Amino acid sequence: MKRTILLLFCLVMPLVLPACSGIGAEPRNEKIPADDPAPATVSADSGYRVGYALGDEFTGIFTDTPQEANAGDTVEIRTAILFDADIHVYADGQEIGKTHYDSDYWGYSFIMPDHDVTVTAGFYTKDEIRGTAAVDESVLREKYPAYYDLSTFKGLEVYVWQMAPNSYSCGVMEGTNREKTPEELMNLKGASIDEMKTILSGYELPQEDIFVIPWQNPISSYLSEYWIIGENEDPDAAAVRRQEYIQKLRDMLLGGE
Repeated sequence: MKRTILLLFCLVMPLVLPACSGIGAEPRNEKIPADDPAPATVSADSGYRVGYALGDEFTGIFTDTPQEANAGDTVEIRTAILFDADIHVYADGQEIGKTHYDSDYWGYSFIMPDHDVTVTAGFYTKDEIRGTAAVDESVLREKYPAYYDLSTFKGLEVYVWQMAPNSYSCGVMEGTNREKTPEELMNLKGASIDEMKTILSGYELPQEDIFVIPWQNPISSYLSEYWIIGENEDPDAAAVRRQEYIQKLRDMLLGGE
């Protein structure tokens, strides 16, 4: 009997021990062979072209002109600093922001759209603008829809504010018999002089029905000559100087090329 039990024990144990040894054991971590292919990645856009349509007068002034960028990238263009004029730079006819006033160059930046862009520029001096700046009206209609198809029954009111010397922003609203509220003025989207000039040219309206109104934008720390009154300045002289400032704006917006 004992021999029978011992024989059964010897036959069963080799089957039980391997099964018991797996209880509570840590799961095995399978190693991926080193030569397995890496997970697939989505390739980046090949980029869109940044082209330049600049006249000979800008030779040597632009010091950094990127040729390509991906959609959504910030594109920065650099120019030398001029002391007798300013440079305004445009991407597809839309003026782009100027930065780095305290450095040894001027920087102009914009966000690259999902198409090729043409960069142009214009010189601004005290009395004139010249250069290759161009404005595409179809682009303006998309950018400033609120400035188109306005009623001209009571004329148009063009509000102009400055953020820096020789840098003007404009907004236009229908004429009314009341003052516009601060909220209405703050909602104006700033268009450049060239852009607003193109917008106004689409209205069949006598120039005397276009009212140019200087406005001090509260977010701007720059005070134009319109708002500065000299100490002990004669009120009549100040009134004349302010009228001259308005006339200068009118000439910029409504004058000839």
